[in-house]
Amino acid sequence: MYLLVFPLLVVLVWGGASIPSARLQVSAGGGINLRLQGNPADSAFYTDFVQGYPGGLTITQVQHSYVNTTLVLDKGKVGIGITAPGSKLHVQAEYFGHIVLIAQGTASQGTYLQEWQNSNAAVLLAISANGDLVANTTNGIRIGTATSQKLGFFNATPVVQQTGGVATAGALYTATEQTMLQTVYNALRTFGFLS
Repeated sequence: MYLLVFPLLVVLVWGGASIPSARLQVSAGGGINLRLQGNPADSAFYTDFVQGYPGGLTITQVQHSYVNTTLVLDKGKVGIGITAPGSKLHVQAEYFGHIVLIAQGTASQGTYLQEWQNSNAAVLLAISANGDLVANTTNGIRIGTATSQKLGFFNATPVVQQTGGVATAGALYTATEQTMLQTVYNALRTFGFLS
């Protein structure tokens, strides 16, 4: 390993190119590129920066025997707490007692805390600052696509779609009652509780 100093350029070389292309260039030739350690006498606390191939970056914190892969940048994907992110943002809790993700607004939060959009940037679903679930006003919210989809209310047994029955004979009910039952029947079908 050797250090080359050029006007306003510093390059640390370990089996890499000797001509720097930036103000600070670290070429490790494999392994750890940079280690930050606050107290040289305590080797149990440090943060490592490792340049992966082809172009990824892993930042790892070590505190005694506790190793936390804090951040990974890999082919346009960002991983927090995970070494191989499977999406644009992949967050994994450190252990079962940790919350995976917190979205906290300001005291005067005026916009949504979270928002999901389609490819045209139209809001599909959002969570407002006061906890309201806001759906797209055109399509609304659909829970599941199968008749076996379950939905529970207030710790009750989950509801599954029932098969719609035949119309009740008009002689058993007055016209007003028949109309009310039909209205309820139509509402249950609208909500998907009856086929």
